[in-house]
Amino acid sequence: MKQSNMPEMQGTSVVKQLRKIPQCEDIPIIMLSTESSSDWKKKAREYGADGWINKPFNVERFNHAVRTILTRFGHDIPAANSAQNNDDSDANLKSG
Repeated sequence: MKQSNMPEMQGTSVVKQLRKIPQCEDIPIIMLSTESSSDWKKKAREYGADGWINKPFNVERFNHAVRTILTRFGHDIPAANSAQNNDDSDANLKSG
């Protein structure tokens, strides 16, 4: 999980740097942000983010995004009873 806006360095820059490290290539990265524009999400995707969760968020939204990303990375996750698709998370940044 990575906060998108930080005083020292933008979260997208941190993601870009992490993706240059071979040991971090396959680690899922989910951005947390108040930013919701398609430009920010596009930049995060280009830099290597795997998902996006808009703040504020609730537990169900958070769980849905995390489960989606972990499943995509091959982890066997039991289905959640209350997981819902919603507009506040974009766990499918890299799909399509």
